[in-house]
Amino acid sequence: MVKLSDDEVFAVAAVIMGETLAVGGPLVEAVGAYLKVDMAEWWTPDDAFFGLLRDRAVANALLRDVGGKRIADANVAEKVKTQKTILRDFLAGSGGRAKVDGWTPKWMAFPPARYTDRIYAPVDRWGAVKTVMRRLPPPHALEPAPYAIAAE
Repeated sequence: MVKLSDDEVFAVAAVIMGETLAVGGPLVEAVGAYLKVDMAEWWTPDDAFFGLLRDRAVANALLRDVGGKRIADANVAEKVKTQKTILRDFLAGSGGRAKVDGWTPKWMAFPPARYTDRIYAPVDRWGAVKTVMRRLPPPHALEPAPYAIAAE
């Protein structure tokens, strides 16, 4: 690694960090909420997302999120494929639909939420840590003073 450039070392470090991060636990929900992570800055719906979307009730809830109650209600009986097409139109600003920027599903937010009454583990994990999170100081209160870093 000594012969690698800084950029190459950072690329390796990013992969190693990504491989060791906790996925799907109360810690993830706590840290994401504490830091106020906005997933819309890091993720956009792609073909994989739409390929995995197969539930009509969820598709209609997403459509309500993106296009509003009137559009969702008008398409509640439509096939999932049709609702996904309308969702894509809103997200791309095509098909005569106003473009919606910065949208992510509620389940990817910090704290997460659900679209149906079904069990959704991230919401349950958030429930386990939210009372503790309310007692923490804001993140900026924990930042060291610039002179403290320089002294290290």
